Amino acid sequence: MSRFEMNPAYPISQLEKGYAALAKALGSKGVWLLEGAAAADWEALRAGLDAALAALKVKVEWMDARQALLSPEERWAVLRPTLGIGDLEHGRLFDGELKSLFSEEKLKALAGKAENASDLCVVFGPGSSLLPLFSARLGFVELTNEQEIALVAAGKGRSLVGVEPATMRHVASVDWQVMDHLAGELLSRVDLYVNLDDPAAPVAAAGMALRAAAKTLRRQPFCAVPTLRPARWGGHYLNKVLGLENPPDTIGQMYLLHTRKNAVALRSKDAELRFPFTRLLNLEPAGILGEVGVRAAGEKLPVHFNLVDTVGSASQLPIQVHPNWEQAWRDYNATASEDESYYILHSEGGNVNLGLRSDVDPRKFIEALRLAREEAVDFNQPDYVDLYPTRAHDAIHVPAGVVHDVGPGNVLLEVSLAHDAHIYRLFDYLQRFPDGRLRPVQVEEGLRYLDWDGNTDFVRQNSFQPARLLSQNADATVYVVMDTAWYGFEMQRIELQGTHADDTQGRSFHAIMLIEGEGVSIEGKGFKQPLHTFELALVPADCGAYRLVNQDKNGCKVLKTFMK
Repeated sequence: MSRFEMNPAYPISQLEKGYAALAKALGSKGVWLLEGAAAADWEALRAGLDAALAALKVKVEWMDARQALLSPEERWAVLRPTLGIGDLEHGRLFDGELKSLFSEEKLKALAGKAENASDLCVVFGPGSSLLPLFSARLGFVELTNEQEIALVAAGKGRSLVGVEPATMRHVASVDWQVMDHLAGELLSRVDLYVNLDDPAAPVAAAGMALRAAAKTLRRQPFCAVPTLRPARWGGHYLNKVLGLENPPDTIGQMYLLHTRKNAVALRSKDAELRFPFTRLLNLEPAGILGEVGVRAAGEKLPVHFNLVDTVGSASQLPIQVHPNWEQAWRDYNATASEDESYYILHSEGGNVNLGLRSDVDPRKFIEALRLAREEAVDFNQPDYVDLYPTRAHDAIHVPAGVVHDVGPGNVLLEVSLAHDAHIYRLFDYLQRFPDGRLRPVQVEEGLRYLDWDGNTDFVRQNSFQPARLLSQNADATVYVVMDTAWYGFEMQRIELQGTHADDTQGRSFHAIMLIEGEGVSIEGKGFKQPLHTFELALVPADCGAYRLVNQDKNGCKVLKTFMK
């Protein structure tokens, strides 16, 4: 039975938990600017701090920076190029700054009031950091991305857009873009960082402690907190193999390392702070990603790692397509192509559907998709899309624009480039909601991005790469299993009997994942990171030399991915 760690955590010198501790951190005099996410429950934060400060007999004056927001009509004028185009799910990524959504005159008025406060003054909410108060102390309050996603799903999402409840289109296209840019500017100098995933129990770290923890992490391997996603098409294999406590009935996806989907846990005594992985990259982009990684994606992870399980699935992933690099930039202001790669970890008669048949008639293909959508006429997939059986250790490339889906019977590692993906479902196997309605598809939108040349001949030439022997000795045999020029990364399979030495050379992070065997450890100067089956650790570029040490008497197999 695997000992998969669902909550890996790393040290931080000190954390403050609860409103009483947070109130003490604010003190009794001066001005605080509590900047942060629109999704945060600012009312709960104010109420909790108000009560805790009152218990300390501290007088406080509160000012809500959201009062300085532009009117909804004025904000829409700014955001129309972002949200006024595209479809219901996707808009362009907003490339403006937070200040473009605020009235400069109103911000100056708030600053004047704050300067004249005689006791403690707390300016809170998005826009607080825009006040021209250079002697004020600065806090940054936010949620993990997963908590924001959960709030949107529950109909409780809030966004800078000003429409409630907010949709993922609002949050992903506007709020995340603005906050990423802002965090890149502020985290190097914030005095206090607060996680408000639980509005009743905030967890805070002093800015210096947070930055020190980030510097430590850039010099050692670490694992992000995995994110589980149940799915109607999900399988049962991961539940069985990983030995998870209280798992969902099925697991569709498990995000192991993703700019948006994962957090890093920092722990001090009995307190734990969930820190979005993207914030770690805001603080230490070069140390974590290396010069090649930063050149590829800036302060974002250039590749993402996601387990997919369809073994024993009762349904199937939809047939879908994604935009390529040029299309993603043109239509969504996105900077990454939405190519994918699959490494098959386990197959029980599994298959993937990939690419149009070379003899497909485009008119008949489109007509069949529309009939399925409008009249629930089954789309006879083998007439249009090729089916390929899968085996363990197959490596399959899915270039953007090529129609595809993952069939039942697979456990695979999906490696993708885009952190803000655009998925267009062409056919969803006539799946229905509980009330009988067909699940929506996006035929016309998806056809804009379909590569009609992504057919049988193209797929056979470009999508299947046999393993190539790179090196061999008594301790390790190394194969190159993925090496495609337009992806920018290489994946190696290391079949380990003893110890294998490696070195990031400061150029790129290495992502290390144990795929077979009881255990492996990543060891180097001052660090030792154990890995169990399907765990993935990031070896930051600043780690330099390290070694992989086999912990299984029968040997183990490891995947190593890095930017080229």
